[in-house]
Amino acid sequence: MYWTAVGWGYLISVLFPASQSQIAGVLSVLFNMMFSGSNPTLPQFRNLLGGVLIIPTYVSYLRWANEAFYVAEVEHYTNLYEHVDTSLVVFGYEMNSVGRNLGIIYGMGCAVRLIAYLILEFKDRDKKQ
Repeated sequence: MYWTAVGWGYLISVLFPASQSQIAGVLSVLFNMMFSGSNPTLPQFRNLLGGVLIIPTYVSYLRWANEAFYVAEVEHYTNLYEHVDTSLVVFGYEMNSVGRNLGIIYGMGCAVRLIAYLILEFKDRDKKQ
């Protein structure tokens, strides 16, 4: 998760001027928290405004982190409690998805770092010559 959060920080630092980068960083964390699927849950997002609000959850790294943490924890209780599957339905999570979720988080970190690098490489190119 830190890998991706730092990547977002890199991206924000090259996209915004220094005077706006702090507020942009705060807003990006707020965005990721709002669309993390904790509250409202992923099924609730699917039912809001015709399901259009589920789309931002796919780019929120905290959504994938929440699912990975939750599923990693409840996997240990599947033999002890009957209603573990019900809790997964409530949050819209899938059992045995920890590896996928961690892979998505890592991939997002790579993607935002690559985008930040490309922006840094090509931004103000005329001033570098």
